[in-house]
Amino acid sequence: MVGTMVAAGMYILNSLINNTWSWGGFARSLLIGAITGAAIGGLTGGMSASGFQGTVIVGSMNGAISGGIDALFSKQNFFTGLYRGAY
Repeated sequence: MVGTMVAAGMYILNSLINNTWSWGGFARSLLIGAITGAAIGGLTGGMSASGFQGTVIVGSMNGAISGGIDALFSKQNFFTGLYRGAY
């Protein structure tokens, strides 16, 4: 749910700034947010980030997952999305 709400908020804000609102784009952002949130929660939910290094590692994993899923929906290379998200 958190991923969906964050995606909705970001889409609304971005579309208001750029005047690019569409219901299709909004629905797509909700779907991507839900899938990304579920994947991140499922893969890193049990991990605890202690200290600076732990926080960096878990954050990098979260970014990689988000980048990979976004790349799939954008019809780009999944592994390139993983790399860019982790970086």
